[in-house]
Amino acid sequence: MCSNISQRIWGTVTGDVLKQLAHSASRIALLNDENTHRLCVPLLGKLPKEITFIKHPAGERGKTWMALGKLLEELAQMGLDRQSLLYVLGGGALCDVGGLAASLYMRGIRCVYIPTTLVALVDACIGGKTAVNLGDLKNLVGTFRSPEAILCDTRFLATLTPVQILEGWAEMLKHGMVADARHLEQLLAVPDPFEGGMQPELISSSQEIKWQIVQQDPYEKDKRKLLNFGHSVGHALESWFASHGRPLPHGLSVAAGMLVELELSTMYAGLHPETTAMYQAMIRSLYAPYWPTMPPAVALLPFLRMDKKNYRHAHRFTLLKAPGKGVWDVEITEEAILTAYQKVWYS
Repeated sequence: MCSNISQRIWGTVTGDVLKQLAHSASRIALLNDENTHRLCVPLLGKLPKEITFIKHPAGERGKTWMALGKLLEELAQMGLDRQSLLYVLGGGALCDVGGLAASLYMRGIRCVYIPTTLVALVDACIGGKTAVNLGDLKNLVGTFRSPEAILCDTRFLATLTPVQILEGWAEMLKHGMVADARHLEQLLAVPDPFEGGMQPELISSSQEIKWQIVQQDPYEKDKRKLLNFGHSVGHALESWFASHGRPLPHGLSVAAGMLVELELSTMYAGLHPETTAMYQAMIRSLYAPYWPTMPPAVALLPFLRMDKKNYRHAHRFTLLKAPGKGVWDVEITEEAILTAYQKVWYS
């Protein structure tokens, strides 16, 4: 069974590697979507004949309750048992739903992630969070359960679009902002994030930051909440755009959320205004060309009120008090959220 902390294996993923890892499995399935099947499966080379492919809807379309149910039914129809292994070849959304399916099917089967996007490699595949959305509400149904291994192969990053690179870069910036000022400085010194997002040493460093936090707090009781920076407003934006049929990619939503939560950091956590302005300017310079017009602040309140981090109807945010030093469970009033959002987007 999968533990809360999984093994990271760096190197070229091939059919021989997959066969070796699955040597004791009774059956082997490989979950992918239309994009990874077309772009990433060919990079694996010749695959063992024992592997059966399962194609799942890509992105957030695959993170629904209905899609999860269909996936579980497919596992049963294939005859997978408790000694079977599920490989998940995809980005963050596919890792979320594939990991959840593996944790539920027969109360848990073996699973191995092969992340194919930067956001999956540096963030989604690490830490054991699995989830599907409930309607337009992000990640409301899920479990904590890590894969037994994560196969890290940067060849897959060559298949990504600029937006997909920026999605992962947002999570890397977040890791530096909340927990490691040196990592943040290294990222800020990179002249081109589209090139920097391909650097194994920066990716590994970002992974390690999250890894260390998760080891200390696998079930998000305290310190792991640091990793929620940018995600309160970010998830609300992502949900609002999804509800209006105009999906905004997760990483772009988080980057937009960080702008507002940096503002709140100055208001509530003592982050120096000049630092806030510097980080906001940096984020805007990278992400503004890809952002749509943002909704009015009041439109986000229904989604913010359903945030999993809330406590007794009070909004709790992760904020920054200094570069590399985050604080969690900061109680924020709705009036303050509206004020910060208005200042960031409409002043």
